Amino acid sequence: VMQETFLVIIRRCKTLRKRAALTSFVVGVSLRVARNELRKRRVRRWIGLEDAAVVPMVPGHDPIAAETLRRFYAGLDRMDASSRVLFVLRHVEGLELTELAEMSGCSLATVKRRLARSDQRFRAITRADPALRRLLGGADDD
Repeated sequence: VMQETFLVIIRRCKTLRKRAALTSFVVGVSLRVARNELRKRRVRRWIGLEDAAVVPMVPGHDPIAAETLRRFYAGLDRMDASSRVLFVLRHVEGLELTELAEMSGCSLATVKRRLARSDQRFRAITRADPALRRLLGGADDD
């Protein structure tokens, strides 16, 4: 995915008009490639060409942390690609709402609406998984 992102950036960098827009350009391309890859993976899993999502290794082989991470990724896999990307950028990477709006090329109000839907979807997923609900503690509150 990283190589594909790099290739798209190299191919399209000629269209960049302002040097100051380079960061937004790179982030925008990265987001589109990541969303497309998530969509492709979902289709490949659905037709049986790919196994379930690969979960990163947990340092120290902590079985509780590994199970938490596995369930968290399984929850993310149940979200659509756009919601997942937005959710992760906000809650895992810690990006501000204004950054998300700039990166996604939409208004702050649109980002807030989409993030609210993503949060609601993840809470519903968490409520459906008792172990994840316990591990995240209080995620089932509306």
